[in-house]
Amino acid sequence: MIQFTLSFVQIFWDMILNEIEAPIIARVAQPGQFVILRANERGERVPMTVADTNPEKGTTTVIFSVLGRSTALFKALQEGDSYQNVAQVQDFRGDSPI
Repeated sequence: MIQFTLSFVQIFWDMILNEIEAPIIARVAQPGQFVILRANERGERVPMTVADTNPEKGTTTVIFSVLGRSTALFKALQEGDSYQNVAQVQDFRGDSPI
């Protein structure tokens, strides 16, 4: 599943707010759960905490710090670029509603 980056805002030094087009996730996810993101087909699967959802727009917002190679790849994405395989919503116990 490929999801597109709708907005990408640097909110502090290496802290990024990213709104992602993900209608299925936006319908079921709640803040505090997490999604698995990959910057490209060969990228590492990175769990990102869901900061906000908008089911009407079909968007999910994540906030992350650039700390390593994978998050640096995420930061390099621009509005309109896509993530690979955004498919999972889980809570801290590992339960997945989708």
